[in-house]
Amino acid sequence: MTTKLFTIATGNEVRQKALVKAPSIITWRVLRQGLLVFGGIGLWMLTMTPCSGIILNAGAAANNSIADVTPGFIETMTSTLYTDNSSSNPQQMTSCPWILPSLANAGFAGSNGWNFTFDGGAAAAKTLSDLSIGTYKALVKNDVGWTDPNGTNWVPRYTNSEAGGAFLQLNFNPTAGDPFVGKTVHWIQALQVTAPAIGQTNSVYLDNGGATTPYYDLVSAGGPTWFFDNPSRQEMEYEGNPVADWQGQVFLALDNGAGGGFTHNVTIYGGEWWGFQLTMNDIVPEPSGFSILALGAGTLLFFTRRQSRPSRAGAG
Repeated sequence: MTTKLFTIATGNEVRQKALVKAPSIITWRVLRQGLLVFGGIGLWMLTMTPCSGIILNAGAAANNSIADVTPGFIETMTSTLYTDNSSSNPQQMTSCPWILPSLANAGFAGSNGWNFTFDGGAAAAKTLSDLSIGTYKALVKNDVGWTDPNGTNWVPRYTNSEAGGAFLQLNFNPTAGDPFVGKTVHWIQALQVTAPAIGQTNSVYLDNGGATTPYYDLVSAGGPTWFFDNPSRQEMEYEGNPVADWQGQVFLALDNGAGGGFTHNVTIYGGEWWGFQLTMNDIVPEPSGFSILALGAGTLLFFTRRQSRPSRAGAG
């Protein structure tokens, strides 16, 4: 959610690195993960996928690097998108299991006057045909903002930073036969996130910022014809991989009003499953040929000078 920020207070941390000889490039993450694997220990499990069809798409990734906080090291960063298995777009869905538990956990349950049902049929398929991808891309190091149709500027979250994420902008144009024609359009988004640096492990929750409404568009970047989100996570000197695994399921929702003993009867139609996985590695750059030559010349000069000095043995 665009308005959501995370702040973590950490104590002193000893950052461990693996010093290596050229030309090999070895990272502390690789060494540590190798030890864990051989020891039969899993650092943390990758996020389980609740629906079929979504993949981590290596062809839809962003890569960059930045000088690490530890002098002499370079941080390489990769954000890889979750997409369907035949394109670089999110996976379209008519139902999935994160939404209803997230709504209930956030207090939007029958006991509070809320009733949610998935359409799952022709009407949901129609909404998907009217839903299109404006922009979907991975980002690292530098976030980008977006100006919505109302003129609101959603600013970048990070610049020149050990961070990464994704950018999703959807367009919705309901045409004849769409259940949203002439109705109020709402968006509901649920998340499943693993980000050890901030204590998230397969955390499933509603993306509404803790508001009294379940609708993303009433608290963040959404409108009748558009949806926008640019989630991200920072490394925060967490030395495992992945640094973060962030997945979202965003659906179109129609509030049909009161009835059947409920204040809100909400029908959930088509949606998109999307997200990113963020990985980082600390490397020691290979020394250039000139540097190696200079080192060799310096070593030779050192030994030559030592051998040319007169012996001090027997001096009185």
